[in-house]
Amino acid sequence: MEEVNLDDSNKPLVIKVNNLTKIYDRTPAVKNLSFSVKQGEIFGFLGPNGAGKTTTIKAMLGLIFSNYGNININGYNLDIYSKHIKRFIGYMPEKVAFYNNLTALQNLNFYVKSI
Repeated sequence: MEEVNLDDSNKPLVIKVNNLTKIYDRTPAVKNLSFSVKQGEIFGFLGPNGAGKTTTIKAMLGLIFSNYGNININGYNLDIYSKHIKRFIGYMPEKVAFYNNLTALQNLNFYVKSI
């Protein structure tokens, strides 16, 4: 039987969020949020509506811009390497929206061009 090593201190960080702040109309949706996730960790967002979960995820995906702070994915800074980072991530929103005037293939091609 293979021995399982529970010491993850040597595992690299795959996500690092530092002092993330997003403000909408003078109201902070996320304020000075910092966390990191190591390779192999399971990480989730829990909290009530309006806690900033979706805002944080959208900022990590580069779908919205933060007012302050920085985000690193696989060691790459999102502000500099956003296009490259999109190769490492996937996102399935709660409500999927496609363009009704495009075919399925045209919709896929449209979204692929943003990578």
